[in-house]
Amino acid sequence: MYKEIVIMGTPVGLRERSKAELRGITIGDSLAYRFFDGKFHGMPLLFAEAKGIVVSPSKSI
Repeated sequence: MYKEIVIMGTPVGLRERSKAELRGITIGDSLAYRFFDGKFHGMPLLFAEAKGIVVSPSKSI
């Protein structure tokens, strides 16, 4: 999946990470978020997008 976002007026292309590329991501995070790779001003960044409503640990009690 390919997406585009805008940061400070600059379009940033995002490429969704495959499951094989999600080393180090917890199972809970992989179920709650989609992860994307992008570059902003030449710096590689990881972006996360919630798949649904995300409840913080303090709110779940």
